[in-house]
Amino acid sequence: MKVGVGVDITRVERFRNLEEDKSFLRRVFTKNELDYCLRKSDPAESLAARFAGKEAVVKALSQLNIKAGIADVEITGGGRKPPKAKVNGLKAVSLELSLSHERDYAVSFAVAFREKDGGKATHDDK
Repeated sequence: MKVGVGVDITRVERFRNLEEDKSFLRRVFTKNELDYCLRKSDPAESLAARFAGKEAVVKALSQLNIKAGIADVEITGGGRKPPKAKVNGLKAVSLELSLSHERDYAVSFAVAFREKDGGKATHDDK
């Protein structure tokens, strides 16, 4: 089995007052992610955690020679549901994800798994 790992940390402050920058939010986050984050009492913490999650997934996939951008990654779950990551068009790869945030920082750790049996993971370009 081939494994890729990725980690990312970001300052929550970078995501304060971003509700006004709709073009950035729509470029980086999916509608589902925005719906989840913007209903929080402090959206910046959730936005930062999901951004870190996207970056961690992209880094983990890069170790498997799979190119994906942060806009290709969607982070679901939250609250009492564990976070999950999915990547548009990605086949034959499993992803595990951990997110955490506190007042100043958000951090994420991602692991991507691919069987080594000659089957190649693909990421379909749009």
